Amino acid sequence: MICVLSLASVAQDNKPTAGFFGIGYGVSFLPTMQRINFTYMVSDKLEVGGTIGFQFSRTRNSTLDSIPVNAPNFTSLAGLEEKRTVTTTADVFITPLVKYHFPVKNNLDVYLGANLPIGVGTGPKTVNSDIVTASNYNSTGTTTTNQPVSVSIGAGLLVGCQYFFYKNLAVGAEANLGFSGTIANGNDITKISESNSGSNNPDAGVSIPTVTTKAMVKNDTENLGMLHSFALSVSWYFGTSK
Repeated sequence: MICVLSLASVAQDNKPTAGFFGIGYGVSFLPTMQRINFTYMVSDKLEVGGTIGFQFSRTRNSTLDSIPVNAPNFTSLAGLEEKRTVTTTADVFITPLVKYHFPVKNNLDVYLGANLPIGVGTGPKTVNSDIVTASNYNSTGTTTTNQPVSVSIGAGLLVGCQYFFYKNLAVGAEANLGFSGTIANGNDITKISESNSGSNNPDAGVSIPTVTTKAMVKNDTENLGMLHSFALSVSWYFGTSK
């Protein structure tokens, strides 16, 4: 009996206790986002902290087409037209959280928790370019649209587990079910410009000054579903027990 109790005690020696700090790195899916966790063990069962998440995306699409280009003296040149679209977005999340760890007599840690995700998005920026080139001929028209910054807030229920394969070092998986609301109020700002150059371009040296237009936009949405629906992480705890 003493041997069994001793083995049970040793089997959970890898777990952190009250007074330890934790830091972790993880990737959540749907949507895909990287995140860094900072936590503190208030007791052997209660953990508090927060998560910083970030996401950046950039997409580029281009189509090319051969077209005739008007040149001086009523001549025509073989030209190439590229229609290019580049879209960029960036989001940052700060998520306070609390976890309750169930007492398990081995190095497997099972917990329930809650979080409060707060996010800020820059709003998509889209740049549409129409570029025409030929022999000594260049013409570029650009339309840039910036959408307003968005703010989101929500709440979620955490269900997770992690396995401490080494002293205070664990790998884990976590599911998050919750809801969020997003608000975006502000201006859609559109800028249009055009430039021309080349000895075969009749409009060489003629440029259209940048024209800026603004349109008020208001978007309020509420979503019920998985927030960071599934995440994989690696965590390390350090400190001294209380």
